[in-house]
Amino acid sequence: MRSPRLRQNAVLWAVADYDEQGYPTVSAATQINCRWEDGRQEVVNADGTITAADAEVWVNRSIDVGSILWKGARADLPDSPSNLRIVVAYFETPNTKSTQVERRVFVQRYTDTLPTIES
Repeated sequence: MRSPRLRQNAVLWAVADYDEQGYPTVSAATQINCRWEDGRQEVVNADGTITAADAEVWVNRSIDVGSILWKGARADLPDSPSNLRIVVAYFETPNTKSTQVERRVFVQRYTDTLPTIES
């Protein structure tokens, strides 16, 4: 197994916690390398239910479900970003020798308002 080349960028707000209403709070934005493929599909999420995803994203690190992604470079991030996506599923697949790991997340549309950012 060979992971796709991660030649695209995304901005990640990693989930830090959840507020009283169950909405995520996130850490400050960081840029990651990725390969982003838009396309609707069904995936099994963390609690074992089937959910719809709008994109599959290969990433260069572990990303928790509930984290927020934006497609593009951090330098291009507008003050009020739109087209935010929330991570609904995360998968790690090692190669046969366990020397490399392919990491993928599945995302679905999120509101155009970022959750609370923890300082």
